[in-house]
Amino acid sequence: MDFLKNVPADRWSTVHFPDCRYGELYSNVAESFNSWIKKERYLPIRNLVDSIRVKIMDMIVARREKASEWVGKICPKMEQKLHDSYQESRSWVVMPSGYGIFEVHSEPTVNLDLVGRTCSCRKWQQDGFPFCHAVGVIIGIGEEPSDYVDPYFYTETYHALYSHSIPVKN
Repeated sequence: MDFLKNVPADRWSTVHFPDCRYGELYSNVAESFNSWIKKERYLPIRNLVDSIRVKIMDMIVARREKASEWVGKICPKMEQKLHDSYQESRSWVVMPSGYGIFEVHSEPTVNLDLVGRTCSCRKWQQDGFPFCHAVGVIIGIGEEPSDYVDPYFYTETYHALYSHSIPVKN
């Protein structure tokens, strides 16, 4: 407890983090990276770096090819999350308060600002993605949930991210 008292809350608690996390939260990036290069990490440094370059090239090509089949506005996994969120929200009662403000009677009851893209559960602000509370409201008023998704999750953004190539070694 003494240690945590001296650490700002936004450094150890997701709910106090002021910016979007886009659904990604890893506690040990080095461990993930070491697992990814498990076979290569014992190579001499020049071979190690070149092996990492080749792995990245392979990854970019595989992701580019996979994404070339996507036709929707947002990535398929996120489209599925919207669908799952709607299924979860179907039994809730949504009460409009006016000017894009809603009260969602779920467990617990939350307040949602559609214009500000905020929810009192804070999930929308943290992830940049409208999960169950927001999706229930958005579909309930006859709008498209994908229109409220942060551009980070767009298929177009994914395509742009993997549109570049790493130069081949000479």
